[in-house]
Amino acid sequence: KPMNTPLHGLYAITPDGSAPQLLTQQVDAALRGGARIVQYRDKTRASAQQSEIARALLALCHGYGARLIVNDDLPLALALIMTASAAGLGALVCYAVKANSSLAILNVFARLGAGFDIVSGGELQRVLAAGADAAATPSLF
Repeated sequence: KPMNTPLHGLYAITPDGSAPQLLTQQVDAALRGGARIVQYRDKTRASAQQSEIARALLALCHGYGARLIVNDDLPLALALIMTASAAGLGALVCYAVKANSSLAILNVFARLGAGFDIVSGGELQRVLAAGADAAATPSLF
């Protein structure tokens, strides 16, 4: 499914603390049930484990044509978009602008082909000023 098509369906947010295998099973079930966006949030794990889980979630989302949003963790988001970009899946990963709206940071994500999760017109203006394609900004909530 093209990444610039309108999204309809569920928006799933991962819980903190689930065992990695259980979390991927839960996300798989949410995707089978119609989730079109998965937001990975995890404030409790070490970064190496977060990265491993995020890559597994990226693979799941890719299989269902859903988007993966990473927020609250700039290094993880950057590593994941680099992985996705190298695999030609850049717009599959969306960076939550509210986590860090620095034009320099947003420009790096835009150049890597990331999508952006935005919640206001001001965030949209920042994303566009950073050089992002409006079509790569699928989520305005």
